[in-house]
Amino acid sequence: MVRFLLKSILLLAMWCLPIFAKVYDLRRDPIDVVIPCGPNDRLIIDRCIDHVRAYVKNVNRIIVISPKKYTNKAEWVNERDYPFAELYLSKKSPFYPLIHHSTTWLFQQLLKLYAFEMIPNLSSNILVLDADTFFLQPIELINERGEPYFNVGVQCYEKYFNMGKKLIPQFQRVHAEYSGICNYMVFQRPVVEELLRTVRDLHNCEFYEVLAKCYDPKYCPDWAQNLSEEERNACHFSEYELYFNYFLKNSDQGHIRYLLWDDVPNCDKKSLKGYANKGYSHVSAHHWMRKKF
Repeated sequence: MVRFLLKSILLLAMWCLPIFAKVYDLRRDPIDVVIPCGPNDRLIIDRCIDHVRAYVKNVNRIIVISPKKYTNKAEWVNERDYPFAELYLSKKSPFYPLIHHSTTWLFQQLLKLYAFEMIPNLSSNILVLDADTFFLQPIELINERGEPYFNVGVQCYEKYFNMGKKLIPQFQRVHAEYSGICNYMVFQRPVVEELLRTVRDLHNCEFYEVLAKCYDPKYCPDWAQNLSEEERNACHFSEYELYFNYFLKNSDQGHIRYLLWDDVPNCDKKSLKGYANKGYSHVSAHHWMRKKF
């Protein structure tokens, strides 16, 4: 009974969030960089790090999370030290039948969301960065008040928002014309901690457990009952879309700006110089489309 009342109060408070914008305790602390890296990107991770050091302002530590140590240019965290590693990567996991088509995709996103909990002494500001992404121009990621700049894309993938509605009752796309997906994002400790805590309290289990359960159409919280059966079956996850819309739904402290960027086939030095000369802020060369590196 007490748990039911607490959950009801939490739901009511969350529905009221849009009326009262939150003011998070954001700081101008130096930025630590967190880069999950799988085997497909091991040969380009050094170049990714070099471009971070060259162009991202106010950077302190750089940490690569990977199954093996791929570089001497950054600190290394073993991805297997995360508590959900076996649950997401083992075929013997009870979650495997639900997520077998997306295990590594989901795992690398959880590595970012749990960075504050798993990596000691992180700054309150972290740049979470895909290992195949290269900055090409000087970039400031937070302002003098510690408020983040969000670069944006134009992707509209409804499966991400179906998942968001199963995770959090008030989740929605804040700006119809913008996506939060551009292959990097500043995560800030008070926002990430609140986001994870909110999902834990609503579902009474860890975020990584909830995420796997939400891939089951039969798992549908009361607030998501208006999702059709087709929508419940069509759920997929983006950590960038979740964080971006959660932040902007709750607070006025985030600032959207559009910087020129794209997904490209080449990330060799000559190609990157060419993209820079064309004015690109950053580019990403995903392994499935990569030709030159």
